[in-house]
Amino acid sequence: MGKKSKKTSMAATPQPTSDPGLSKKGLISDTTCLGLGNTTWQSIYNLVEAEEPQVTTVQATAGSTRKFDVALKDLADSYLHRIAAREQILPYTDAVRWEIEEIPITNRKFCTINGRVFGSFQPNDLRQMYHFPKAEKKYNKAFLEKFRDENETESAPIWEWRQNLARHKHESSGKYSINSLCSPYCYAGTMMCRIWGLHDSAKFSIEMVPLMEAACNSEIMDWGNILSNKLATVILELRNKSCVTDRFIPPFYFSSYILDTLCFNSEFPVLGWRWTTQDSMPIHIYHQKLWKAHYKHYLYQICNGFMLPIYYTIFDKPAPKISSQAEIDLMALGTWFGEDKFTYVRVFGSHARPHVLPLYIPDKLLARKIAYQLTSKGVTQTLRNKKKQV
Repeated sequence: MGKKSKKTSMAATPQPTSDPGLSKKGLISDTTCLGLGNTTWQSIYNLVEAEEPQVTTVQATAGSTRKFDVALKDLADSYLHRIAAREQILPYTDAVRWEIEEIPITNRKFCTINGRVFGSFQPNDLRQMYHFPKAEKKYNKAFLEKFRDENETESAPIWEWRQNLARHKHESSGKYSINSLCSPYCYAGTMMCRIWGLHDSAKFSIEMVPLMEAACNSEIMDWGNILSNKLATVILELRNKSCVTDRFIPPFYFSSYILDTLCFNSEFPVLGWRWTTQDSMPIHIYHQKLWKAHYKHYLYQICNGFMLPIYYTIFDKPAPKISSQAEIDLMALGTWFGEDKFTYVRVFGSHARPHVLPLYIPDKLLARKIAYQLTSKGVTQTLRNKKKQV
């Protein structure tokens, strides 16, 4: 066991808890917080951040440095939650797709057609975004070999973490139930699923065990490098597998991280945003207007003050009212009208009043408005007149 001594404090102010809702597979979305009852990503962040994380040093002793009296404070001192316990955002599929599918990526930096760098997922930039200190250990071959030397089997540590014997079993897929673990290991497992980009965070895989143990032992891993490598791999796979003709988009559960890179040292005057590395809050806490639980209150500001500047920055031209593919689909159903400060859509044959929409209409919002005009004075009204349930 190691002995810890405090050096510096790097605590941040927790934010209110909000319900992130659910994601759907097959969309450019976020990892859903599952496996811990009604716990949300933000409540996990608040819970761990309240322990006031500090940089610690571990004085090596003979034998293993593994702790057997692990507490939530030990997990906090690893700073894992700063990068992994972050709120879901509304799937801004348009902006995310522009960045990860259509523009050049050079040395893990997003560049415009003119060569201007406006986003980055380099390890050092990620470290600044999420306010965690310099790494103490690297996730590499030597780290994994040391773990194997200390454990007869890869799953050996899990038996010390369990709280529910009935739910703890090694499945053929090599995955374990988060609900089988006691605190703080259950939180470490859930957050590890976020870094791995898994849709289902109710189960963790055997390959996550070494990092879970390190995090619960207050070890500050190279989280920025780990996430940077994951993003580089997944973005490349998405670009290779996406099929424009069939409109096939592989699952991508790193959307919130992609939007972080867009907000990194970028200015959005309409929203009053100008996050810099000097801000005390991690970047995902700072731009909480984008959170899935909050976006409805700021929808027009986000579309006009966030989506439009991003499009202009990437493509060096004004954004269209709707995406090109959405316009093709809309031709068979209706038409859109653009004004100086708003847009509205009219579906052929609908008697419903069109809503005033932002200057740029995201695909998801357009789909909802078309559905509204097709049903509010159509199917719904017909069924109501015939006294049938909707």
